[in-house]
Amino acid sequence: MLTVEKVILWFDNDEPGRKAAAEISELLTPGKAFIATASHGCKDANDMLLKGLHTEMKTVVWNATPARPDGIVNASDLWDKVNTPLVAGQPYPWKALNQKLYGLRPREIVTFCAGSGVGKSAIVAEIAYHLAQAGDNVGYIALEEGCDRTALYHHALP
Repeated sequence: MLTVEKVILWFDNDEPGRKAAAEISELLTPGKAFIATASHGCKDANDMLLKGLHTEMKTVVWNATPARPDGIVNASDLWDKVNTPLVAGQPYPWKALNQKLYGLRPREIVTFCAGSGVGKSAIVAEIAYHLAQAGDNVGYIALEEGCDRTALYHHALP
């Protein structure tokens, strides 16, 4: 049985070519498919060959990038994002929480965990009220309370 460490896929630099490379890479063992992309404004490997870019073709092959399914990101590709300072979001109603968490930031999920009966629902309701008072749209789903209590929050909002 023949085994290979790496399969380099080199298709045209257009949408059908990229789509085909992505589809074929999914048929291979994860981590083995690499995608090469023609350089120097060339459409494909043949175009590079006809222009006499032999050395550049070798570089394209050696620099082929690992194929990854959509949404999968290598941690090394995130350094620039991780290394940038956090931007403060919509503030919490409490100064100390803002100092630690920099407010509620878009595209992030905050989870409150604690023992039973210590006030998690009250804190989340207070945050929802605070955001609504600031003019933000709030979607509030309180699975542990009845509709009557949720309706009271609704009537308290502006």
